[in-house]
This record gives sequence, structure tokens and C-alpha cells, in this order.
Amino acid sequence: QARREEEARREEEKARAAALWAAPPEQSDARLALEREIAQARSEVEAARRCEEAARAEAEAARAREVAARAEAEEAAVREETLLRRLADLEPRPGPPSAAKGGAGGGQHTGVADVAGRSATLPQKIARIRTHFGITPGCSLPAAVAAANAMAGLATEGGLLQQADRLLSLLEAGGKGA
Repeated sequence: QARREEEARREEEKARAAALWAAPPEQSDARLALEREIAQARSEVEAARRCEEAARAEAEAARAREVAARAEAEEAAVREETLLRRLADLEPRPGPPSAAKGGAGGGQHTGVADVAGRSATLPQKIARIRTHFGITPGCSLPAAVAAANAMAGLATEGGLLQQADRLLSLLEAGGKGA
């Protein structure tokens, strides 16, 4: 199509040039100047259209990269959640007090039991923290704990499990509406 347009433009210029030779000399100079300006304007239009097409192609490529990056981030978040659940499952859980070694002291504290004494996984603890602080469920576990720490005015010290336990203790100490 561009080739046809170029051929049509050349034919049109040839026809105009032939008409210029037949016109009186004073009109031919003015016409020649106008024809040059028209040819220059056409060249500028074509260059601008090529630039526009290149920009459109770049925008499409950027959108494709954005979609791929979003998918990669979602996959990484799912993998992170899975790994954190696996890590929480590896944590030893306290046994019943009667089965504890040494008798009266109770079981060894591992940080897995929640403040109410029930055994809870790390994702379950963080779900409770998210609910209390109004943190969106879509963010990662570390991001949720960091946001809750910031809202509670706590430093982000220790591992994720210790931070979650500290936040839950704070919620229990402050009452249900803390």
C-alpha cells in the first residue's frame, strides 16, 4: 500500500511538473515553490506516521511485558505462601501438658501456639492479624506482618513467626478491640 501511494504521488508530481511548463513563467515560479512545500509536507506526514507506528508497537510490547511481570509476581506470591506454610508445618508443636517432659512446667514453647493456647499455623496467625488490622488478604505474609507492625508501632525484629506471635500477644493484651 505504501508503494502504491508513493507511485501515485510520483505520477501526480510529474503531472504538475508538466502543467508548470505549460504555464506562464511568473505562475510557474510560484507553483514550483508551492509544489516543493507540498512535497516537503507530505514527507513530514509520512515520517510522523512511521513514528506513530513505532510508538504503537513499543506500547504494545510494554503492555506485554507488564502482563508477564504481573503474572510472574502472582506466581512468586503463591510460591512464597506455599513455602511459608511448609515452613510453619515444620515447626514443632507443643504437646499436651501431661505429656511434657519434666512434668509441671508444661510443654516446650515453640511460638506455634497462639495466645489462646490453640495450635495455629503461621498463615492462620497472619490471617487473624490481617483481619484485626484490616490488611488486604492479597498481600504476602511478610508484607502483612510488616504493615501490622507499622500500624502497631512495633519494630520488625526477629523472624516472621516471632513478629506474628508478638502482634497476637499485643492484640490479646489490648483486648479484642485493640
